[in-house]
Amino acid sequence: MSLPWGVITLGIFLVLLVGGTISTLQYPDERPSVHLVIPAFALYGYVVFALLVNWRTTVVTPDGISVSVWPLLVRPPRSLTRDEIRHCFFRNVSTYDEGALLESYYAAGVEAVDGRQIEFSAPHDTLEEAVGAANQIAEMLNRKPGKNRIEVREVGQFQETTEILSAILLMVFWLALFIAAIFLGDAWESSIW
Repeated sequence: MSLPWGVITLGIFLVLLVGGTISTLQYPDERPSVHLVIPAFALYGYVVFALLVNWRTTVVTPDGISVSVWPLLVRPPRSLTRDEIRHCFFRNVSTYDEGALLESYYAAGVEAVDGRQIEFSAPHDTLEEAVGAANQIAEMLNRKPGKNRIEVREVGQFQETTEILSAILLMVFWLALFIAAIFLGDAWESSIW
């Protein structure tokens, strides 16, 4: 996770932790109690911790590429065989809020024939770093004899529809987990009182 977003999510986590602790200590008999939100808060803590400590591991061979984010599971590993890869890419990613630039960096990745885009290296401070990373991966993939050459191209900031739908599906999965955690907290609260 980029530093600004990491600081924001960690700040929210700490505010909620302090608020829950104070509420529990000052109002121990209050209903509904903090038990209602503990499962959802624990899940939120897991996500914040995962976003702050996880790192991306990219394994590239002439036969394909595999990208995983670990040690805490947030999404399944992603992989493409060499025959599924259309090209390697680099892109500029800029985030704005009401016209003000929040962050800008470069990323490198591979794009599949079906439009899926997998970033294998980000954030890079300069365009040269991202282009260099994309060229390194393309060089490794092009070591497979008798195959079409994989080129490096610049792509736009916004990903293909396939990748956007995949990201939405992942968000729906995490939203369902949070909703289930709220129901779990409600059941816990009901069993206590």
